[in-house]
Amino acid sequence: MRSLEARAKAFRARVRVRAWEARQLRGAKGTWYRLRRTLARAQDAFAVDALVIDELLAEGYLREPVGDELEPTRSYVFVPPERAEAIRDRRRLALRLSAELLAAPNVVLVPFALGPRSHDDVAKLR
Repeated sequence: MRSLEARAKAFRARVRVRAWEARQLRGAKGTWYRLRRTLARAQDAFAVDALVIDELLAEGYLREPVGDELEPTRSYVFVPPERAEAIRDRRRLALRLSAELLAAPNVVLVPFALGPRSHDDVAKLR
C-alpha cells in the first residue's frame, strides 16, 4: 500500500509542476515565442558590456523589443558580422534558450546573411 501512496504523491507533484509551467506560459503572453523568433533570426550571439550596447545604440542600431518584456530587462541588438567582429570584449553564447543566454543582460546578435539585401531592408521586414 505504501508503494501506491508514493506513486500517487509523485503523480500529484508532476501535476503541480505541469500546472505551474502552464501558468507561466499563459502569463508570458507570447514573450517566449517572440524571444525564440528573435533568436531564430541570428546565426551568432555574443555577451557584451552595457557600454558596448550604448555605443551600438548611438550608432543607430535598434534594440529588439522582446528584451523589454523580460524581467530583468535585457538588451538584444542585431549588428552586421563586420561590426560584431570589431567588438573586443565579447563572449560567444550558444543560440538556444539556455541559462547562459538568459542570464546575459546585453547580447549582440548577428543575423543570417540575406544575400543582396541590405540591413535596412531587414529593419523594414520587422
